[in-house]
Amino acid sequence: MGLKSAIARVRRLRELRGAYRRVFLGQDGKPTEDGRIVLAELRYFCHGDRPTLKTNMSGIDAHASIAAAARQEVFFRISKALNLDDGDLDRMERLAYSSDKGAE
Repeated sequence: MGLKSAIARVRRLRELRGAYRRVFLGQDGKPTEDGRIVLAELRYFCHGDRPTLKTNMSGIDAHASIAAAARQEVFFRISKALNLDDGDLDRMERLAYSSDKGAE
């Protein structure tokens, strides 16, 4: 990944983090009442705190397990975006710059 694309990715993460925070969190950085309700529903629906291995009468249901894991990935992505701090993003940006200098 080149410097421009790495920096663009970090900027996109900052933008995305801001959007998720505006949707789910209040000014105090804690979930709003609506944010709490939606995040709780997403945690449940997306198997946010449960195993994704699903079984049926025949044993492991591979299709249901894959679907559950995909849902869980969405929940984890939202959770991670909400919890990214400026330090994380600054480190990513510095890493991109230092990696680019090493490539010269």
